[in-house]
Amino acid sequence: EAIVRYPYAMALKTALSSYAAARDLITPELEPLVAKELRAIKDSIAEAFDVSSDGAKVTSKRRIRWDSKDISGWVAALNELVSRFEERVEILLRACDNIDIAIEALGTVAYDRQKFCDAVENVQKVVDELSLAGYSDLASWGDRVNRKMGAVLAKRLEEALHAWSETFQPVEADSSCEKDSKKKGKTAPVRAPK
Repeated sequence: EAIVRYPYAMALKTALSSYAAARDLITPELEPLVAKELRAIKDSIAEAFDVSSDGAKVTSKRRIRWDSKDISGWVAALNELVSRFEERVEILLRACDNIDIAIEALGTVAYDRQKFCDAVENVQKVVDELSLAGYSDLASWGDRVNRKMGAVLAKRLEEALHAWSETFQPVEADSSCEKDSKKKGKTAPVRAPK
């Protein structure tokens, strides 16, 4: 009998190992996006042990035992759920990397309207792809992305304003810029009054 059950045991072990590895990649920030897949896996495991996901005892006709005829179907279904979860995690992590790259670009692009628009469009494109793929709770995650973008843009604005105000700082009367411009017969650059 052990020889007959061995493939199911190995498939179950592989599925649970794969689930654990993929689960470790999901941060609390990303967890709501794959909540549907997580719930399906938990429900499948709970069904096998005749309990609900919250731990309460349930009387189910599907309780899985090693000598059950349903073991092969249940293991196959669990493997399918875990494979789907792994795919969704991979797509999500790739999307997060692309968003991080786009937000980083937003922090370094030249002060040009089109370049800013392109960087924001790159972020929106990734969010749209996740939306089309059916990720759950995308709105709250999108709000976090918006806050990150806002922080980057606020920093850029602060740096730009600082650079602009430095340009108009008062200079000493004998500054080299004024001397050079007087020698050449040009007017000195505009300086803010003290």
